[in-house]
Amino acid sequence: MRIFTLACLTLLSTTAFAQPSEAEFPDFTHTDINGNSHHLYGYLDAGKTVIIDIMATWCPLCVNSVPGVESIWDTHGPDGDDTMMVLRFERDASTTNEAAWASTHGVNSPIITGAESLVADTWNISYQPRYFVICPDRSWQFHSGSINSNSNVLLELAASCAPPLSVAEADLSGLHLHASESQVHVHGNTQPVAYQVLALNGQTMLDGTLDAGRTTIDASSLTTGVYLLRAVAGTEVKVLRFVKR
Repeated sequence: MRIFTLACLTLLSTTAFAQPSEAEFPDFTHTDINGNSHHLYGYLDAGKTVIIDIMATWCPLCVNSVPGVESIWDTHGPDGDDTMMVLRFERDASTTNEAAWASTHGVNSPIITGAESLVADTWNISYQPRYFVICPDRSWQFHSGSINSNSNVLLELAASCAPPLSVAEADLSGLHLHASESQVHVHGNTQPVAYQVLALNGQTMLDGTLDAGRTTIDASSLTTGVYLLRAVAGTEVKVLRFVKR
């Protein structure tokens, strides 16, 4: 886990707070102030990177960071390229003015209230602003302190996520893979290749053996999400991520 900014390093030396201990960020489902439900692993399994903004409506540094966070929402959220989801979590259970705060400061990204125990007890956060950047493979990074209008502070963390393959092509050291809506095509294999298609939780979804030459794996039974293709040819093992749209 990488910790950024001098302010954060200072806090680490003076404040007894820690982030989630799991290598994979823990799942949650919560409803925002507009009644929309948000399931973390649902977003991740769809190939999206999720940014969590822990804030309080009375926090000046949180207000200062609105331009940076909303820039990410506008560019990469559902009305942008739809590669990210931004979720704001109100940390202070005593506040009731989130809708008015959003209107005043031009906040359109979802705000979740009523999850203060999740923030405090599971995420071990006792101050704001704090940010989690969660990759589709459920790994995560942390940023402490205001980002102001500099969205690159969080986008640089998101850029370190291993990019999933979409309906596109990629090389697998001699093997060539092309994922379509319902099939995974593998060719270039000069010897039999044992394969597994795995969900990100490690569950085997498909397995079998590819004959030498071009072979098609029927992926029509897979639901939308991110998967791993594990191929074993002789002593060589390769793993490739792809997205089933």
